[in-house]
Amino acid sequence: MLQIILILNLVSVLFAQNFQCDKNRRNDCGYFGVQQAECESNGCCWDTSGGDGSPYCFYKSATQCDVTGDRQDCGYIGIDADGCQNAGCCWAPSGDHSDIPWCYHPNTPTLQPSQIPTFSPGEVPFTDAEYNKMKTYFFQNIDISNTGCILASPSTSEPDYYYHWMRDAAITMNIVLQLGGIFGAHDGVVNNYVNWVNKVQNARDPNGVNVLGEPKFFVEGSVYDGSWGRPQNDGPGLRSLVLSRYGDRKLNMSESDQAYVRNTLFPSIEKDLDYVCSVYTESSFDLWEEVNGYHFFTRMVQRNGLLTGAKLATRLGADDKASTWAGCAKVLSGMIDQHWNPNTGIIEFAVNRDESNHYRYHEIDVAVLLGSLYGDAGDGFYDVHEEKVMSTVEAMIDVFTDGSYGIQTQEEAAGIPGVYIGRYPNDTYSGTSTSGQGNPWILATAALGEYYYRHAVAVKEGKVTPAMYKHYQNLLGKRVTHSNLLASLVQQGDHQLNKIRLHVARDFDFHLSEQLNRYSGKPQGANDLTWSYGATIAAMEFRTQVVN
Repeated sequence: MLQIILILNLVSVLFAQNFQCDKNRRNDCGYFGVQQAECESNGCCWDTSGGDGSPYCFYKSATQCDVTGDRQDCGYIGIDADGCQNAGCCWAPSGDHSDIPWCYHPNTPTLQPSQIPTFSPGEVPFTDAEYNKMKTYFFQNIDISNTGCILASPSTSEPDYYYHWMRDAAITMNIVLQLGGIFGAHDGVVNNYVNWVNKVQNARDPNGVNVLGEPKFFVEGSVYDGSWGRPQNDGPGLRSLVLSRYGDRKLNMSESDQAYVRNTLFPSIEKDLDYVCSVYTESSFDLWEEVNGYHFFTRMVQRNGLLTGAKLATRLGADDKASTWAGCAKVLSGMIDQHWNPNTGIIEFAVNRDESNHYRYHEIDVAVLLGSLYGDAGDGFYDVHEEKVMSTVEAMIDVFTDGSYGIQTQEEAAGIPGVYIGRYPNDTYSGTSTSGQGNPWILATAALGEYYYRHAVAVKEGKVTPAMYKHYQNLLGKRVTHSNLLASLVQQGDHQLNKIRLHVARDFDFHLSEQLNRYSGKPQGANDLTWSYGATIAAMEFRTQVVN
């Protein structure tokens, strides 16, 4: 019996080794002119005997143990990894409450990656045509019927995201402002959004809270009246950012534009920022609408809104408002410092929070990275170059490469670089159920790409500190040098966007969903999520700053 098991194991190993570089199944892993050393250093296969235009450099085919394929039970209740593999079967834990077998028979391999790769180092992750296509989808969710309403997603069931979320909409409009440039190519859309803001700021609230802390609205402008996590106090800070930035540009234009700032924009900014100053010491729900507490993300965007609004108030001669808002921001700065945990080297996503649910390992949450991106007030305070933020990002990358995402493990084995990022470890929101398994999120994966591109901008501008250089060595390896640093960071950002591209290019025509399935990479959750487009576009815009 022992001899039989040994023979089976040997056959299994030999088959797996031969199959990894199957010369008959070639998906191009290189680019025209790639050499063997670079090909193999990228984890790919090299063989020049193909002929007929077959690529010499090609991805490893998925092994017999394909975690994304159909699993036929090979074990018994209580079997462990050694027992399973000694029987010549495959072992891949699938979650404590999953019905998917952990021990399963070798299955039909997929031809991963069957998606469209980026074909050469330094090539933009999306062509102009592809990028414009995503921007078209993005704008289809914006300014619905010229009302200024912004859909979180056109999805109306499983999940129903057919609402205007105050936070998502403000993040979206900040990106629209950026795309419009100094000449305001999208000012018509922005003006309609301003009208929408004026409308909902004065809407009747049926839920017994201040309407400025309401998270979402029906598309005609009334407050959502169902059970929900309230208040959510990140929205006013983010929304004021749109109006303050818009106003700052308008003050450089005609007298009528300046009057518009004074009479229309600034009153709305006052409402939001006066509200922020009245509630920033109070708890609220987080950006995922799950946990009540004091949140790094919320505090960072509130602070940014206050400081940006104070600058506009100074330009308008509203010195009292400028002083008040700047004073609130100063107090918030001290509160934000409380999120740093020197024992773990991590910025905790929340402090003094409701700990009855939604446990996070070491309080790690991509909300900290997002807070650093959207809360960047230009003064270096917890921006992406700050040492504590960099330490937290390293921990975040580490926790999301722990093997929980089958698609991450599979693509690493195929030599595909980059890291899929979810909301937080132990997430149970699948896109349709809050008791399932969490997945990589497109907006989170793209946000890490923006992070790398922002660092590349700093390198280009010669603003690299010793702490930043050490961070780059930790992330990119000791091979990184000052001479190749810029290219390495851009490439790392490209790897992040290519993780998205791999699963939306061929079969989904660059439509971006909320999530990517943790095992297959297939788009999951709400379709055409506005924030997914926004995060991807924001990353691409920072990339443009570097390469241009």
